[in-house]
Amino acid sequence: MSEEMVMLTLEEKLAADSDGVFKTQLVEQLQTALVENRRTMDAGVPPAEFARLNKLVTALEAAQTVVDGVWGRLHSPQG
Repeated sequence: MSEEMVMLTLEEKLAADSDGVFKTQLVEQLQTALVENRRTMDAGVPPAEFARLNKLVTALEAAQTVVDGVWGRLHSPQG
């Protein structure tokens, strides 16, 4: 139930973000985390840690796509 509340709040914030400032900040935070995790992977980590970080990188990339897509859907002329 708590996760639903968080997602609802995030969706509400994206819906209220007509100028895209919140979306941009959120995507930049995700990008920063993505870069940091890729650097850690590039520095060399044990295989199990690499696998974990690789899954995290994939999730962060997906999160960026979702944020952009949801914001776009909420602010499209047909939305």
